[in-house]
Amino acid sequence: MRHIRACNNAVLPGGRTALHIGAARVGWLAPALAEALAAHQALRRDGAALVLEDGAALDGIAAEMAAQGFGRRRGEPFDVRPDDDPDGPVLARIDRGALPAFGVSATGVHVNGLVRTPSGAALWVARRAADKALDPNKLDHVVA
Repeated sequence: MRHIRACNNAVLPGGRTALHIGAARVGWLAPALAEALAAHQALRRDGAALVLEDGAALDGIAAEMAAQGFGRRRGEPFDVRPDDDPDGPVLARIDRGALPAFGVSATGVHVNGLVRTPSGAALWVARRAADKALDPNKLDHVVA
């Protein structure tokens, strides 16, 4: 758990704008995306946050923003839940490619391989392909 806590070190809002669906905060928007979304008819400003009342509209909005260069589509729907309750109700769905741009927390299962070698235990860790759009050549999970 200490490794997980060490990785979850973002200082929020850190110049970001909170994204809410109804009363629940679901993400954090970087300034450029927040500015682009502020003019969207489906969102309204409420203090320092942008609020979307109809969660069903989120993936369509994310698709519009991807067309403007904010993230990219992967064709993989992902559940959006309140950011303070990862087991809470699904408030919307959004393409996995939009998660980073919209600052939505993601959870999943990730696997690496632990193997026995003549010199002791070893960990198999994959390396991402050089042509990956995100984090090329970086270390990664064997399965995720």
